[in-house]
Amino acid sequence: MRYLICVLLWAVAAIAAAALDGAWRGSLDLGRAQLAVVLNFSKDAQGNDVCTFDSPDQGVYGLATKVNVLTEDSVALEVAMAGIKVHGRIVGERIEGVFVQGRAQLPLVLERQQPEAAVDLPYQVTDIEIPSDGAVLAGTLCMPANPCALVVMVSGSGPQNRDEELMGHRPFAVLADSLARAGIASIRYDDRGVAHSTGNFAAATTDTFALDAQRVVEYGRTLFAGKVGLIGHSEGGYIAYQLAAEGAVDFAVAIAGPAVPCREIILDQNRYSLQAAGLSEDQISTALAIVNEALDVIAAGGTPDLDAIAGERAAQLPEPLMTSLRASSQASTTPWVRSFVQLDAAPYLRAVKCPLMAIFGTLDTQVRSAVNYPRVKELCPSAHAVEYTGLNHLMQHATTGAVSEYGQIAETMAPEVIADIAAFIRMQ
Repeated sequence: MRYLICVLLWAVAAIAAAALDGAWRGSLDLGRAQLAVVLNFSKDAQGNDVCTFDSPDQGVYGLATKVNVLTEDSVALEVAMAGIKVHGRIVGERIEGVFVQGRAQLPLVLERQQPEAAVDLPYQVTDIEIPSDGAVLAGTLCMPANPCALVVMVSGSGPQNRDEELMGHRPFAVLADSLARAGIASIRYDDRGVAHSTGNFAAATTDTFALDAQRVVEYGRTLFAGKVGLIGHSEGGYIAYQLAAEGAVDFAVAIAGPAVPCREIILDQNRYSLQAAGLSEDQISTALAIVNEALDVIAAGGTPDLDAIAGERAAQLPEPLMTSLRASSQASTTPWVRSFVQLDAAPYLRAVKCPLMAIFGTLDTQVRSAVNYPRVKELCPSAHAVEYTGLNHLMQHATTGAVSEYGQIAETMAPEVIADIAAFIRMQ
């Protein structure tokens, strides 16, 4: 069960599940470990009910979910790309059912997660909509009295809502609140095709998301006459470099933004995962060589045949790993992946035209500080680059930095990071 769920395509499937609106969370008992499962039911901008499937402990979010049955007391779901089926009975605030993947059939009880209670805030909160290249981006404007600046928040890779919500945390909501209390206005928004935003997420690339961010910055300038900047996390950090180089913003903050070529990021992430899975160095080297060759095919516009690429090397790897690699390679030929494997922030970092703050955590296992932090300092000496000891990819105080640890940490974002970001913006 180590390779239970593969990271595949992200999409949103229309269903009829109004009565289930909200997040439903449960866990699978794998014997030595518990694996969290979340079903997210909501409405899209057209009023259609939608659902996505998350496996937070594995960093998997927004998998397309088809609903085969939905009545007042029963539901049957299918995540075709991962070979997953979930069926059960709706009993009040619980779904009592079974999780099926391959030969595995595990009991699964999901409980509705209660929304947080509304509180009075010392700043104005407004729902907004911004048109962008055939999509309408739905977002939230936080406007304190007499703000000193306005920032646009850009999320990381994968389908993200405006709060960049994952594993029980809402980093952008926490950051927006803290910035507003420090006199800094902000706009955060749902990715195109996600939650209340329209558009086709599956057809988008990093360039598409950069254009969306620029449109939101332009919208922000119609609301605020002062300096307008951008805070980007992970892939959003790459976009922060890009817009800073293009002169589209007055300042930029990149949180764990990839500074080395993105292909290296992918290989580095795979290396960490394989090490955590207990593979030998020879097996890891073999697997990474296969992945690298598959990336060559993907970047060239093809669909890799993992068995043909691996050849005799497949015998050196555990069969569950090969199965996972096959599934991932077939699903990793989206426009976003083809584009992402060719990205390199170097030209943007060399051409930054505004104040830039670049933040990294020493326990980040997704965009490792050890290679990305020095590259920012090398390519953009004027940047205010900061490396925080003991922080992970979400800028949480962590023990290992593993993705599975994110949801186990009570802290959403380290206070010192939030304070430093606010101080940097107030200085501009």
